[in-house]
Amino acid sequence: MKKMLPKSWNVAFKCTYNDGGEDKEQDKLGFKDTCSITNITQNIKAKRVWCSNKKCGCHKYFNSGFKGKAPEKPCLESHLFKDWTFDSGMYHNRVGKEGCGIPFKRNVKKKFAILTTRFPKDKEKDRKVIGLFKIDRVEHNNNNETFFISENKKTRIELSQSVAKKINFWDFYKNNKGAAAWGTGVFRYLSDEQVASILEYIRAITSGEINQKVSNILKSDFNNVQPRMIKTEKIEKINREFDINKKYGLGGEGKDHKKLKQWILDNPEKIGMKNIKNKFEEYPFMSGDRADILFEHKDGKFSVIEVETSEAKPGFLQALKYKVLKCVEIEENIVSDVVKAIIVAWEIDDDTKQLCKKYGIDYIEKKI
Repeated sequence: MKKMLPKSWNVAFKCTYNDGGEDKEQDKLGFKDTCSITNITQNIKAKRVWCSNKKCGCHKYFNSGFKGKAPEKPCLESHLFKDWTFDSGMYHNRVGKEGCGIPFKRNVKKKFAILTTRFPKDKEKDRKVIGLFKIDRVEHNNNNETFFISENKKTRIELSQSVAKKINFWDFYKNNKGAAAWGTGVFRYLSDEQVASILEYIRAITSGEINQKVSNILKSDFNNVQPRMIKTEKIEKINREFDINKKYGLGGEGKDHKKLKQWILDNPEKIGMKNIKNKFEEYPFMSGDRADILFEHKDGKFSVIEVETSEAKPGFLQALKYKVLKCVEIEENIVSDVVKAIIVAWEIDDDTKQLCKKYGIDYIEKKI
């Protein structure tokens, strides 16, 4: 019996990496402006199809030695996260069809566009999902090029750099032969199950506005779709990495901070910790916060440890917060002595010491 195909399909697009408007400190992707000179050069040398075409504004800019003004909107990627429009692509080298749009035969209106890219130096197997939008309108130009347009901000999702780098497109889409190979063309058709699985994965590793948007989309557009199950271990690992990046910044935990933290874990008795039953590094709370160290004692009490190697006052505030969070977690009064909070820092100024005394936070000065 011939397999029945869906009446409409979602679509994934292959987007050339664009760093225009990128802000690494704010964890924001590009795709909002013309690429930097460095990225233009990389894309041309990597022979990205449009970037290396002599008609491309960036290619002309490259050939001029980057003299004069950079081109404006040289490609759809350069304003993707501003205009929320992408297209089916066009033939560049096929004889007799150069400049003509690649045929797009399936109905995708009111379905979803999944946006993918390869970050610099990544292989095809590392292709990531960077965002998505619902296709509200489909248009065609005189060259038979098809454009897919979003008109609703509520169904547009731009991921952060750190989240996007955790979502491998090939975990959700397989070619007929199973290989992680895109080949020619800029689009691939996706089923509702595949898109729902991507969305469920994004929901599992995000919080705040993005998480709420994804939840709303799953409820409104994929309510009767069963996404593929996600391995709990993988989600937990990604959530831990995400929380730690959020805590320490994209540069990660500093060498000195890690060294002092490890010393405490290896020598808890040196800071007065006794009768330890369990010890936890980067202990997670439901709020998304993570305590540097949490010790569980044999008498049922707990000690939360905050480590600082520079300014001590932020560590005091963190320690106080973690004490409250742990008390709430175990349903104890927030002033209970069942949970002790301690700040261990290289140096602690007098003002911070006074705050610690006032709010019942123990403090220890230690530099190794």
